[in-house]
Amino acid sequence: MKYKVTFISIFITFLFFQSCSDSFFDTPPVAAETEASFYSSLGNLETATIGCYSQLGAVRSIDLNFVIGMGSIASDDADCGGSDPTDTQELQNLDRMLHQPSDVTTLRRIWGYLYKGIYFCNMSLKYFPGLKEGQTDEVQEWVDTRIGEVKFLRAMYYFMLCQAYGGVPLLDEPPSIDEITSIERSTVKEVYGLIEQDLRDAIPVLPVKSQLDDVGRASKGAAQALLAKMLLYESSYNENYGTSDVRFGAVEGRYDEALQYAEEVISSGQYRLVGIDGDTYDTYWGAETNGYRYAFTEDGDNCEESVFEIQHINGPQDWIQARGNALTAFTTNRRYVNLDDEGQEFGWGFNCPTDDLMAEYEAGDPRIATVAAQFGDSILVNMTIDGNPVDMWRPIDTTVSPTNRGCRKYEASPEQYWSTRSHWADGPVNVRLIRYADVILMAAEAAFKEGDAATATTYVNMIRTRARMCGGAGNTVPADFTSNVTWEQLISERRRELACEGHRFWDLVRWGIAEQELDGHLLGIGYTVQFESPKYDFFPIPLTEVDRVPTLEQYQGWR
Repeated sequence: MKYKVTFISIFITFLFFQSCSDSFFDTPPVAAETEASFYSSLGNLETATIGCYSQLGAVRSIDLNFVIGMGSIASDDADCGGSDPTDTQELQNLDRMLHQPSDVTTLRRIWGYLYKGIYFCNMSLKYFPGLKEGQTDEVQEWVDTRIGEVKFLRAMYYFMLCQAYGGVPLLDEPPSIDEITSIERSTVKEVYGLIEQDLRDAIPVLPVKSQLDDVGRASKGAAQALLAKMLLYESSYNENYGTSDVRFGAVEGRYDEALQYAEEVISSGQYRLVGIDGDTYDTYWGAETNGYRYAFTEDGDNCEESVFEIQHINGPQDWIQARGNALTAFTTNRRYVNLDDEGQEFGWGFNCPTDDLMAEYEAGDPRIATVAAQFGDSILVNMTIDGNPVDMWRPIDTTVSPTNRGCRKYEASPEQYWSTRSHWADGPVNVRLIRYADVILMAAEAAFKEGDAATATTYVNMIRTRARMCGGAGNTVPADFTSNVTWEQLISERRRELACEGHRFWDLVRWGIAEQELDGHLLGIGYTVQFESPKYDFFPIPLTEVDRVPTLEQYQGWR
Protein backbone atom coordinates (compact mmCIF):
# COMPACT_ATOMS: atom_id res chain seq x y z
CA MET A 1 0.00 0.00 0.00
CA LYS A 2 2.94 2.40 0.57
CA TYR A 3 3.80 2.27 -3.10
CA LYS A 4 0.20 2.74 -4.13
CA VAL A 5 -0.17 5.85 -1.95
CA THR A 6 3.10 7.33 -3.23
CA PHE A 7 2.09 6.70 -6.84
CA ILE A 8 -1.29 8.37 -6.35
CA SER A 9 0.20 11.31 -4.46
CA ILE A 10 2.33 12.18 -7.49
CA PHE A 11 -0.70 11.55 -9.69
CA ILE A 12 -2.83 14.01 -7.68
CA THR A 13 -0.09 16.64 -7.60
CA PHE A 14 -0.12 16.59 -11.39
CA LEU A 15 -3.90 16.85 -11.53
CA PHE A 16 -3.78 19.85 -9.22
CA PHE A 17 -1.76 21.81 -11.77
CA GLN A 18 -3.54 20.69 -14.92
CA SER A 19 -5.76 23.11 -16.78
CA CYS A 20 -9.55 22.94 -16.81
CA SER A 21 -9.64 24.37 -20.33
CA ASP A 22 -12.69 23.66 -22.47
CA SER A 23 -10.47 22.65 -25.37
CA PHE A 24 -9.83 18.92 -25.21
CA PHE A 25 -7.42 18.64 -28.12
CA ASP A 26 -4.99 21.27 -26.82
CA THR A 27 -4.36 21.46 -23.07
CA PRO A 28 -2.07 24.24 -21.76
CA PRO A 29 1.29 23.30 -20.20
CA VAL A 30 1.64 22.14 -16.62
CA ALA A 31 1.75 24.80 -13.88
CA ALA A 32 3.74 27.91 -14.70
CA GLU A 33 6.56 26.19 -16.52
CA THR A 34 6.90 26.48 -20.26
CA GLU A 35 6.30 23.42 -22.35
CA ALA A 36 9.93 23.01 -23.39
CA SER A 37 11.45 23.58 -19.95
CA PHE A 38 9.10 21.17 -18.21
CA TYR A 39 9.26 18.25 -20.61
CA SER A 40 12.94 18.70 -21.45
CA SER A 41 14.04 18.25 -17.84
CA LEU A 42 15.06 14.75 -16.82
CA GLY A 43 14.03 15.69 -13.29
CA ASN A 44 10.43 16.13 -14.46
CA LEU A 45 10.25 12.85 -16.35
CA GLU A 46 8.57 11.01 -13.47
CA THR A 47 5.95 13.70 -12.90
CA ALA A 48 5.21 13.95 -16.63
CA THR A 49 4.77 10.16 -16.83
CA ILE A 50 2.36 10.15 -13.91
CA GLY A 51 0.56 13.01 -15.62
CA CYS A 52 -0.20 10.65 -18.47
CA TYR A 53 -1.99 8.38 -15.98
CA SER A 54 -3.91 11.30 -14.50
CA GLN A 55 -6.99 11.25 -16.70
CA LEU A 56 -7.77 7.68 -15.68
CA GLY A 57 -8.79 9.04 -12.29
CA ALA A 58 -10.90 12.03 -13.33
CA VAL A 59 -13.99 11.72 -11.15
CA ARG A 60 -17.24 10.53 -12.76
CA SER A 61 -15.49 9.87 -16.07
CA ILE A 62 -13.96 6.47 -16.75
CA ASP A 63 -15.14 5.07 -13.42
CA LEU A 64 -18.80 6.02 -13.60
CA ASN A 65 -19.76 7.24 -17.06
CA PHE A 66 -17.58 4.94 -19.17
CA VAL A 67 -17.36 1.68 -17.21
CA ILE A 68 -20.75 1.72 -15.50
CA GLY A 69 -22.79 4.09 -17.65
CA MET A 70 -21.83 3.12 -21.18
CA GLY A 71 -20.50 -0.37 -20.55
CA SER A 72 -23.07 -1.74 -18.11
CA ILE A 73 -26.20 0.42 -17.72
CA ALA A 74 -26.53 0.88 -21.49
CA SER A 75 -26.56 -2.92 -21.81
CA ASP A 76 -28.97 -5.59 -20.60
CA ASP A 77 -26.76 -6.35 -17.57
CA ALA A 78 -28.11 -3.53 -15.41
CA ASP A 79 -30.89 -0.99 -15.09
CA CYS A 80 -29.86 2.53 -14.14
CA GLY A 81 -31.54 2.71 -10.73
CA GLY A 82 -30.98 5.61 -8.33
CA SER A 83 -33.61 7.18 -6.11
CA ASP A 84 -36.21 7.32 -8.90
CA PRO A 85 -36.44 7.25 -12.74
CA THR A 86 -35.26 10.88 -12.97
CA ASP A 87 -32.17 10.56 -10.77
CA THR A 88 -29.00 11.56 -12.71
CA GLN A 89 -30.83 12.02 -15.99
CA GLU A 90 -27.91 11.43 -18.35
CA LEU A 91 -27.32 7.96 -16.88
CA GLN A 92 -31.05 7.32 -17.25
CA ASN A 93 -30.71 8.40 -20.88
CA LEU A 94 -28.02 5.77 -21.48
CA ASP A 95 -30.27 3.11 -19.97
CA ARG A 96 -33.17 4.02 -22.29
CA MET A 97 -31.09 4.81 -25.40
CA LEU A 98 -32.26 8.42 -25.19
CA HIS A 99 -28.80 9.99 -24.99
CA GLN A 100 -28.07 12.98 -27.22
CA PRO A 101 -24.91 14.69 -28.52
CA SER A 102 -25.71 17.56 -26.17
CA ASP A 103 -25.29 15.39 -23.04
CA VAL A 104 -22.42 16.98 -21.15
CA THR A 105 -21.83 14.90 -18.02
CA THR A 106 -21.55 11.58 -19.87
CA LEU A 107 -20.62 11.93 -23.54
CA ARG A 108 -18.60 15.13 -23.42
CA ARG A 109 -16.83 14.28 -20.17
CA ILE A 110 -15.59 10.91 -21.43
CA TRP A 111 -14.49 12.31 -24.78
CA GLY A 112 -12.75 15.22 -23.09
CA TYR A 113 -10.78 13.39 -20.43
CA LEU A 114 -9.64 10.65 -22.80
CA TYR A 115 -8.33 13.26 -25.22
CA LYS A 116 -6.65 15.16 -22.41
CA GLY A 117 -4.88 11.94 -21.53
CA ILE A 118 -3.78 11.58 -25.14
CA TYR A 119 -2.52 15.18 -25.11
CA PHE A 120 -0.30 14.52 -22.10
CA CYS A 121 0.97 11.34 -23.74
CA ASN A 122 1.74 13.13 -26.99
CA MET A 123 3.63 15.87 -25.15
CA SER A 124 5.70 13.31 -23.29
CA LEU A 125 6.47 11.29 -26.41
CA LYS A 126 7.56 14.47 -28.17
CA TYR A 127 10.27 15.20 -25.60
CA PHE A 128 11.15 11.98 -23.77
CA PRO A 129 13.39 10.46 -26.49
CA GLY A 130 15.66 13.52 -26.34
CA LEU A 131 16.23 12.97 -22.62
CA LYS A 132 18.37 9.90 -23.40
CA GLU A 133 21.09 11.90 -25.13
CA GLY A 134 24.40 11.71 -23.29
CA GLN A 135 22.99 9.57 -20.49
CA THR A 136 24.24 6.29 -19.05
CA ASP A 137 22.77 3.00 -20.21
CA GLU A 138 20.87 2.77 -16.92
CA VAL A 139 19.23 6.17 -17.40
CA GLN A 140 18.43 5.42 -21.03
CA GLU A 141 16.75 2.19 -19.98
CA TRP A 142 14.73 4.10 -17.37
CA VAL A 143 13.60 6.62 -19.99
CA ASP A 144 12.69 3.81 -22.40
CA THR A 145 10.54 2.19 -19.72
CA ARG A 146 8.67 5.45 -19.17
CA ILE A 147 8.20 5.81 -22.92
CA GLY A 148 6.72 2.32 -22.91
CA GLU A 149 4.30 3.29 -20.13
CA VAL A 150 3.21 6.39 -22.01
CA LYS A 151 2.67 4.44 -25.23
CA PHE A 152 0.58 1.89 -23.33
CA LEU A 153 -1.54 4.69 -21.88
CA ARG A 154 -2.04 6.40 -25.22
CA ALA A 155 -3.12 3.06 -26.64
CA MET A 156 -5.53 2.56 -23.73
CA TYR A 157 -7.08 6.01 -24.17
CA TYR A 158 -7.54 5.50 -27.90
CA PHE A 159 -8.95 2.01 -27.42
CA MET A 160 -11.61 3.33 -25.04
CA LEU A 161 -12.43 6.17 -27.44
CA CYS A 162 -12.98 3.63 -30.23
CA GLN A 163 -15.17 1.48 -27.98
CA ALA A 164 -17.37 4.45 -27.21
CA TYR A 165 -17.37 6.52 -30.40
CA GLY A 166 -16.02 4.27 -33.16
CA GLY A 167 -13.48 5.96 -35.41
CA VAL A 168 -12.20 9.17 -33.83
CA PRO A 169 -9.73 11.94 -34.76
CA LEU A 170 -6.23 10.49 -34.73
CA LEU A 171 -3.55 12.65 -33.12
CA ASP A 172 -0.10 11.17 -32.62
CA GLU A 173 1.54 14.47 -31.69
CA PRO A 174 0.39 17.79 -30.20
CA PRO A 175 -1.64 19.51 -32.96
CA SER A 176 -1.43 23.09 -34.18
CA ILE A 177 -4.47 25.36 -34.06
CA ASP A 178 -4.99 24.93 -37.81
CA GLU A 179 -4.90 21.16 -37.44
CA ILE A 180 -7.46 21.24 -34.62
CA THR A 181 -9.99 23.25 -36.60
CA SER A 182 -9.77 21.00 -39.67
CA ILE A 183 -9.32 17.57 -38.10
CA GLU A 184 -11.38 14.71 -39.49
CA ARG A 185 -12.61 11.43 -38.15
CA SER A 186 -10.41 8.38 -38.80
CA THR A 187 -11.67 4.84 -39.25
CA VAL A 188 -11.44 2.35 -36.42
CA LYS A 189 -8.74 0.50 -38.35
CA GLU A 190 -6.65 3.64 -38.69
CA VAL A 191 -6.82 4.31 -34.96
CA TYR A 192 -6.10 0.65 -34.26
CA GLY A 193 -2.95 1.02 -36.36
CA LEU A 194 -1.53 3.52 -33.86
CA ILE A 195 -2.72 1.44 -30.89
CA GLU A 196 -1.02 -1.64 -32.27
CA GLN A 197 2.25 0.14 -32.96
CA ASP A 198 2.28 1.75 -29.51
CA LEU A 199 1.73 -1.58 -27.81
CA ARG A 200 4.30 -3.41 -29.92
CA ASP A 201 6.79 -0.69 -28.96
CA ALA A 202 5.82 -0.89 -25.28
CA ILE A 203 5.92 -4.67 -24.78
CA PRO A 204 9.72 -5.14 -25.09
CA VAL A 205 10.59 -2.30 -22.68
CA LEU A 206 7.98 -2.74 -19.95
CA PRO A 207 8.77 -4.91 -16.92
CA VAL A 208 6.65 -7.89 -15.96
CA LYS A 209 4.25 -7.31 -13.10
CA SER A 210 6.51 -8.72 -10.39
CA GLN A 211 9.29 -6.31 -11.41
CA LEU A 212 7.26 -3.08 -11.33
CA ASP A 213 8.79 -0.12 -9.49
CA ASP A 214 5.39 0.88 -8.12
CA VAL A 215 2.10 -0.98 -7.89
CA GLY A 216 -0.33 0.22 -10.54
CA ARG A 217 2.08 1.07 -13.34
CA ALA A 218 1.71 -0.45 -16.79
CA SER A 219 3.42 -3.82 -17.22
CA LYS A 220 4.38 -6.04 -20.13
CA GLY A 221 1.36 -8.25 -19.36
CA ALA A 222 -0.99 -5.25 -19.43
CA ALA A 223 0.31 -4.24 -22.87
CA GLN A 224 0.02 -7.81 -24.18
CA ALA A 225 -3.52 -8.10 -22.81
CA LEU A 226 -4.62 -4.80 -24.34
CA LEU A 227 -3.13 -5.79 -27.69
CA ALA A 228 -4.97 -9.12 -27.50
CA LYS A 229 -8.19 -7.24 -26.80
CA MET A 230 -7.69 -4.83 -29.68
CA LEU A 231 -6.99 -7.71 -32.07
CA LEU A 232 -10.09 -9.52 -30.80
CA TYR A 233 -12.24 -6.44 -31.36
CA GLU A 234 -10.80 -5.89 -34.83
CA SER A 235 -11.53 -9.51 -35.71
CA SER A 236 -15.09 -9.23 -34.39
CA TYR A 237 -15.71 -6.06 -36.38
CA ASN A 238 -14.32 -7.73 -39.50
CA GLU A 239 -16.51 -10.80 -38.99
CA ASN A 240 -19.74 -9.01 -38.11
CA TYR A 241 -19.58 -5.73 -40.06
CA GLY A 242 -17.00 -6.23 -42.81
CA THR A 243 -14.67 -3.83 -44.55
CA SER A 244 -17.49 -2.17 -46.51
CA ASP A 245 -18.70 -0.45 -43.35
CA VAL A 246 -17.05 2.98 -43.55
CA ARG A 247 -16.88 3.26 -39.76
CA PHE A 248 -14.38 0.43 -39.48
CA GLY A 249 -12.23 0.68 -42.57
CA ALA A 250 -9.94 -2.19 -43.58
CA VAL A 251 -10.35 -4.26 -40.41
CA GLU A 252 -8.96 -7.80 -40.62
CA GLY A 253 -9.65 -11.17 -39.07
CA ARG A 254 -6.78 -11.64 -36.60
CA TYR A 255 -8.06 -14.14 -34.07
CA ASP A 256 -4.80 -16.08 -34.27
CA GLU A 257 -2.80 -13.05 -33.15
CA ALA A 258 -5.32 -12.27 -30.40
CA LEU A 259 -4.89 -15.81 -29.11
CA GLN A 260 -1.10 -15.50 -29.27
CA TYR A 261 -0.95 -12.39 -27.08
CA ALA A 262 -3.57 -13.61 -24.63
CA GLU A 263 -1.66 -16.86 -24.21
CA GLU A 264 1.58 -14.96 -23.62
CA VAL A 265 -0.11 -13.38 -20.61
CA ILE A 266 -1.46 -16.75 -19.47
CA SER A 267 1.91 -18.48 -19.78
CA SER A 268 3.87 -15.66 -18.12
CA GLY A 269 3.35 -17.01 -14.61
CA GLN A 270 2.56 -13.48 -13.41
CA TYR A 271 -1.18 -13.91 -12.90
CA ARG A 272 -3.63 -16.25 -11.22
CA LEU A 273 -7.37 -16.61 -10.72
CA VAL A 274 -7.59 -15.97 -6.99
CA GLY A 275 -9.52 -18.70 -5.20
CA ILE A 276 -9.13 -21.30 -7.94
CA ASP A 277 -7.65 -23.76 -5.44
CA GLY A 278 -10.25 -23.00 -2.82
CA ASP A 279 -7.96 -20.50 -1.09
CA THR A 280 -9.68 -17.85 1.02
CA TYR A 281 -8.71 -14.37 2.18
CA ASP A 282 -9.06 -12.20 5.25
CA THR A 283 -11.28 -9.19 4.44
CA TYR A 284 -14.02 -7.27 6.22
CA TRP A 285 -16.38 -9.91 4.86
CA GLY A 286 -14.68 -12.43 7.12
CA ALA A 287 -11.48 -14.39 7.60
CA GLU A 288 -12.46 -16.90 4.89
CA THR A 289 -13.65 -14.66 2.08
CA ASN A 290 -13.81 -16.55 -1.21
CA GLY A 291 -11.54 -15.57 -4.08
CA TYR A 292 -14.19 -14.07 -6.38
CA ARG A 293 -15.51 -11.82 -3.62
CA TYR A 294 -11.96 -10.92 -2.57
CA ALA A 295 -11.07 -9.86 -6.13
CA PHE A 296 -13.47 -6.91 -5.86
CA THR A 297 -12.57 -5.66 -2.38
CA GLU A 298 -10.07 -2.98 -1.45
CA ASP A 299 -8.01 -5.79 0.08
CA GLY A 300 -7.96 -7.41 -3.36
CA ASP A 301 -6.66 -4.31 -5.14
CA ASN A 302 -3.64 -5.24 -7.30
CA CYS A 303 -3.94 -8.91 -6.35
CA GLU A 304 -2.66 -11.82 -8.43
CA GLU A 305 -5.64 -11.46 -10.76
CA SER A 306 -4.95 -7.82 -11.53
CA VAL A 307 -3.58 -7.02 -14.99
CA PHE A 308 -4.29 -3.29 -15.01
CA GLU A 309 -6.27 -1.20 -12.53
CA ILE A 310 -6.96 2.48 -11.96
CA GLN A 311 -5.46 3.20 -8.57
CA HIS A 312 -7.76 4.70 -5.92
CA ILE A 313 -7.53 5.45 -2.22
CA ASN A 314 -9.90 7.02 0.30
CA GLY A 315 -8.06 10.03 1.68
CA PRO A 316 -9.32 12.79 3.98
CA GLN A 317 -7.77 15.62 1.97
CA ASP A 318 -10.69 15.86 -0.52
CA TRP A 319 -8.09 17.07 -3.01
CA ILE A 320 -10.05 17.96 -6.18
CA GLN A 321 -11.91 14.65 -5.97
CA ALA A 322 -8.94 12.81 -7.48
CA ARG A 323 -8.03 10.22 -4.88
CA GLY A 324 -10.95 7.83 -5.10
CA ASN A 325 -13.79 7.06 -7.46
CA ALA A 326 -17.55 7.45 -7.62
CA LEU A 327 -18.44 3.77 -7.83
CA THR A 328 -18.80 2.86 -4.16
CA ALA A 329 -21.26 5.69 -3.54
CA PHE A 330 -23.12 5.33 -6.83
CA THR A 331 -23.54 1.56 -6.98
CA THR A 332 -23.91 0.44 -3.34
CA ASN A 333 -27.48 -0.56 -2.48
CA ARG A 334 -29.81 2.33 -1.75
CA ARG A 335 -31.11 1.14 1.62
CA TYR A 336 -30.63 -1.24 4.52
CA VAL A 337 -33.03 -2.15 7.32
CA ASN A 338 -32.22 -0.27 10.52
CA LEU A 339 -32.87 -1.40 14.09
CA ASP A 340 -36.41 0.01 13.90
CA ASP A 341 -37.08 -2.26 10.90
CA GLU A 342 -37.28 0.76 8.62
CA GLY A 343 -35.49 1.45 5.37
CA GLN A 344 -32.37 3.51 6.06
CA GLU A 345 -30.79 5.48 3.19
CA PHE A 346 -27.26 4.33 2.34
CA GLY A 347 -25.67 4.13 -1.14
CA TRP A 348 -27.14 5.64 -4.28
CA GLY A 349 -28.32 2.40 -5.86
CA PHE A 350 -27.23 2.63 -9.51
CA ASN A 351 -26.19 -0.25 -11.84
CA CYS A 352 -28.91 -2.66 -10.69
CA PRO A 353 -28.52 -6.24 -12.03
CA THR A 354 -31.41 -7.31 -14.26
CA ASP A 355 -33.60 -10.40 -14.36
CA ASP A 356 -32.06 -11.09 -17.76
CA LEU A 357 -28.58 -11.20 -16.26
CA MET A 358 -29.62 -13.35 -13.31
CA ALA A 359 -31.21 -15.87 -15.68
CA GLU A 360 -27.73 -16.58 -17.09
CA TYR A 361 -26.57 -18.16 -13.82
CA GLU A 362 -27.21 -21.67 -12.62
CA ALA A 363 -28.84 -21.81 -9.21
CA GLY A 364 -26.12 -21.94 -6.60
CA ASP A 365 -23.40 -20.23 -8.67
CA PRO A 366 -21.21 -18.62 -5.95
CA ARG A 367 -20.62 -15.54 -8.12
CA ILE A 368 -24.23 -14.40 -7.73
CA ALA A 369 -23.66 -13.19 -4.17
CA THR A 370 -20.81 -10.93 -5.33
CA VAL A 371 -22.70 -9.57 -8.34
CA ALA A 372 -26.15 -8.85 -6.90
CA ALA A 373 -27.50 -7.67 -3.55
CA GLN A 374 -30.94 -9.18 -3.10
CA PHE A 375 -33.61 -8.66 -0.47
CA GLY A 376 -32.60 -10.38 2.77
CA ASP A 377 -28.87 -10.25 2.06
CA SER A 378 -26.83 -8.28 4.59
CA ILE A 379 -24.46 -5.34 4.34
CA LEU A 380 -21.93 -4.01 6.87
CA VAL A 381 -22.92 -0.55 8.10
CA ASN A 382 -21.94 1.77 10.93
CA MET A 383 -24.73 2.54 13.38
CA THR A 384 -24.95 4.53 16.60
CA ILE A 385 -26.13 2.47 19.58
CA ASP A 386 -26.34 4.09 23.01
CA GLY A 387 -24.26 6.94 21.68
CA ASN A 388 -21.47 4.69 20.40
CA PRO A 389 -20.58 3.93 16.76
CA VAL A 390 -20.87 0.20 16.02
CA ASP A 391 -20.26 -1.72 12.79
CA MET A 392 -22.87 -4.39 12.23
CA TRP A 393 -24.41 -6.45 9.44
CA ARG A 394 -27.95 -5.38 8.58
CA PRO A 395 -30.49 -6.75 6.07
CA ILE A 396 -30.55 -5.08 2.67
CA ASP A 397 -33.73 -3.32 1.51
CA THR A 398 -33.97 -3.46 -2.30
CA THR A 399 -37.44 -1.99 -2.70
CA VAL A 400 -36.14 1.23 -4.29
CA SER A 401 -34.30 -0.68 -7.02
CA PRO A 402 -36.12 -1.05 -10.37
CA THR A 403 -34.92 -4.67 -10.52
CA ASN A 404 -35.24 -5.37 -6.77
CA ARG A 405 -31.45 -5.86 -6.71
CA GLY A 406 -28.34 -3.84 -6.02
CA CYS A 407 -24.77 -4.04 -7.31
CA ARG A 408 -22.18 -5.49 -4.91
CA LYS A 409 -18.92 -5.36 -6.84
CA TYR A 410 -17.79 -1.95 -5.56
CA GLU A 411 -18.83 -2.15 -1.92
CA ALA A 412 -16.53 -1.08 0.90
CA SER A 413 -16.66 -1.33 4.68
CA PRO A 414 -17.44 1.61 7.00
CA GLU A 415 -13.74 1.81 7.94
CA GLN A 416 -12.65 1.81 4.31
CA TYR A 417 -15.19 4.38 3.14
CA TRP A 418 -18.52 5.15 4.80
CA SER A 419 -17.13 6.33 8.14
CA THR A 420 -13.96 7.94 6.76
CA ARG A 421 -14.88 9.53 3.42
CA SER A 422 -14.65 13.28 2.96
CA HIS A 423 -16.44 13.23 -0.39
CA TRP A 424 -18.75 10.90 -2.30
CA ALA A 425 -15.97 10.48 -4.89
CA ASP A 426 -13.59 8.95 -2.35
CA GLY A 427 -14.42 5.33 -3.17
CA PRO A 428 -11.31 3.27 -2.35
CA VAL A 429 -11.80 0.18 -4.53
CA ASN A 430 -9.69 0.19 -7.70
CA VAL A 431 -11.42 0.05 -11.07
CA ARG A 432 -10.31 -3.21 -12.68
CA LEU A 433 -9.84 -2.27 -16.34
CA ILE A 434 -8.23 -5.62 -17.23
CA ARG A 435 -8.63 -8.72 -15.07
CA TYR A 436 -6.85 -12.00 -15.70
CA ALA A 437 -10.27 -13.67 -16.02
CA ASP A 438 -10.98 -11.35 -18.95
CA VAL A 439 -7.71 -12.39 -20.62
CA ILE A 440 -8.57 -16.09 -20.22
CA LEU A 441 -12.00 -15.52 -21.76
CA MET A 442 -10.42 -13.57 -24.61
CA ALA A 443 -8.13 -16.54 -25.24
CA ALA A 444 -11.15 -18.86 -25.16
CA GLU A 445 -13.02 -16.73 -27.70
CA ALA A 446 -10.06 -16.41 -30.04
CA ALA A 447 -9.33 -20.15 -29.86
CA PHE A 448 -12.97 -20.95 -30.60
CA LYS A 449 -12.95 -18.65 -33.62
CA GLU A 450 -9.76 -20.34 -34.81
CA GLY A 451 -11.62 -23.66 -34.78
CA ASP A 452 -9.99 -24.99 -31.61
CA ALA A 453 -13.04 -25.62 -29.43
CA ALA A 454 -11.07 -27.96 -27.16
CA THR A 455 -8.66 -25.22 -26.11
CA ALA A 456 -11.57 -22.80 -25.74
CA THR A 457 -13.25 -25.31 -23.43
CA THR A 458 -10.11 -25.64 -21.30
CA TYR A 459 -10.00 -21.88 -20.78
CA VAL A 460 -13.71 -21.56 -20.03
CA ASN A 461 -13.43 -24.39 -17.53
CA MET A 462 -10.68 -22.49 -15.72
CA ILE A 463 -13.22 -19.73 -15.09
CA ARG A 464 -15.88 -22.19 -14.01
CA THR A 465 -13.48 -24.04 -11.73
CA ARG A 466 -12.60 -20.86 -9.87
CA ALA A 467 -16.28 -20.00 -9.54
CA ARG A 468 -17.07 -23.48 -8.22
CA MET A 469 -14.19 -23.43 -5.73
CA CYS A 470 -15.56 -20.21 -4.26
CA GLY A 471 -18.65 -22.06 -3.07
CA GLY A 472 -17.10 -23.99 -0.23
CA ALA A 473 -16.50 -27.67 0.39
CA GLY A 474 -18.62 -30.01 -1.69
CA ASN A 475 -19.96 -27.33 -4.05
CA THR A 476 -20.50 -28.63 -7.61
CA VAL A 477 -21.82 -25.49 -9.35
CA PRO A 478 -20.86 -24.51 -11.96
CA ALA A 479 -19.52 -27.84 -13.22
CA ASP A 480 -16.87 -28.06 -15.91
CA PHE A 481 -18.10 -28.54 -19.46
CA THR A 482 -17.46 -32.17 -20.37
CA SER A 483 -17.89 -31.64 -24.11
CA ASN A 484 -16.59 -28.86 -26.29
CA VAL A 485 -18.03 -25.47 -25.41
CA THR A 486 -20.48 -23.89 -27.84
CA TRP A 487 -20.41 -20.26 -28.94
CA GLU A 488 -23.54 -19.54 -26.90
CA GLN A 489 -21.99 -21.10 -23.78
CA LEU A 490 -18.79 -19.12 -24.26
CA ILE A 491 -20.45 -15.72 -24.53
CA SER A 492 -22.76 -16.60 -21.63
CA GLU A 493 -19.76 -17.45 -19.43
CA ARG A 494 -18.16 -14.14 -20.33
CA ARG A 495 -21.32 -12.37 -19.25
CA ARG A 496 -21.52 -14.22 -15.93
CA GLU A 497 -17.89 -13.71 -15.01
CA LEU A 498 -17.66 -10.03 -15.97
CA ALA A 499 -21.18 -8.97 -14.98
CA CYS A 500 -21.73 -5.28 -14.18
CA GLU A 501 -18.04 -4.43 -14.77
CA GLY A 502 -18.65 -2.49 -17.98
CA HIS A 503 -17.91 -5.06 -20.70
CA ARG A 504 -21.35 -6.16 -21.86
CA PHE A 505 -22.39 -3.28 -24.14
CA TRP A 506 -19.11 -3.28 -26.06
CA ASP A 507 -19.32 -7.08 -26.45
CA LEU A 508 -22.85 -6.94 -27.83
CA VAL A 509 -21.83 -4.35 -30.41
CA ARG A 510 -18.68 -6.10 -31.60
CA TRP A 511 -20.54 -9.43 -31.85
CA GLY A 512 -23.16 -7.70 -34.01
CA ILE A 513 -26.04 -8.67 -31.70
CA ALA A 514 -26.72 -5.42 -29.85
CA GLU A 515 -29.97 -4.76 -31.69
CA GLN A 516 -31.06 -8.37 -31.24
CA GLU A 517 -30.49 -8.25 -27.47
CA LEU A 518 -31.38 -4.65 -26.63
CA ASP A 519 -34.24 -3.69 -28.93
CA GLY A 520 -37.43 -4.38 -26.99
CA HIS A 521 -35.52 -4.86 -23.70
CA LEU A 522 -37.94 -4.05 -20.86
CA LEU A 523 -36.56 -2.00 -18.02
CA GLY A 524 -37.77 -2.42 -14.46
CA ILE A 525 -39.46 1.00 -14.58
CA GLY A 526 -41.71 -0.29 -17.38
CA TYR A 527 -39.85 1.43 -20.23
CA THR A 528 -39.16 -0.56 -23.42
CA VAL A 529 -35.80 0.21 -25.02
CA GLN A 530 -35.73 0.90 -28.73
CA PHE A 531 -32.31 0.06 -30.16
CA GLU A 532 -31.49 0.65 -33.80
CA SER A 533 -28.26 -0.36 -35.50
CA PRO A 534 -26.11 1.31 -36.79
CA LYS A 535 -27.24 4.44 -34.91
CA TYR A 536 -26.72 3.14 -31.39
CA ASP A 537 -23.69 0.94 -32.06
CA PHE A 538 -21.55 3.90 -31.02
CA PHE A 539 -22.23 7.02 -29.02
CA PRO A 540 -22.36 10.38 -30.83
CA ILE A 541 -19.49 12.84 -30.77
CA PRO A 542 -20.32 15.56 -28.21
CA LEU A 543 -22.16 18.48 -29.78
CA THR A 544 -19.64 20.97 -28.42
CA GLU A 545 -16.87 19.27 -30.40
CA VAL A 546 -18.85 19.11 -33.64
CA ASP A 547 -19.76 22.79 -33.29
CA ARG A 548 -16.12 23.72 -32.65
CA VAL A 549 -14.64 21.52 -35.40
CA PRO A 550 -16.90 21.62 -38.49
CA THR A 551 -14.94 18.88 -40.28
CA LEU A 552 -16.03 16.32 -37.64
CA GLU A 553 -18.99 14.30 -38.91
CA GLN A 554 -21.44 12.26 -36.89
CA TYR A 555 -22.25 8.69 -37.87
CA GLN A 556 -25.51 7.75 -39.54
CA GLY A 557 -28.50 8.50 -37.32
CA TRP A 558 -26.81 11.35 -35.45
CA ARG A 559 -26.40 13.83 -38.31
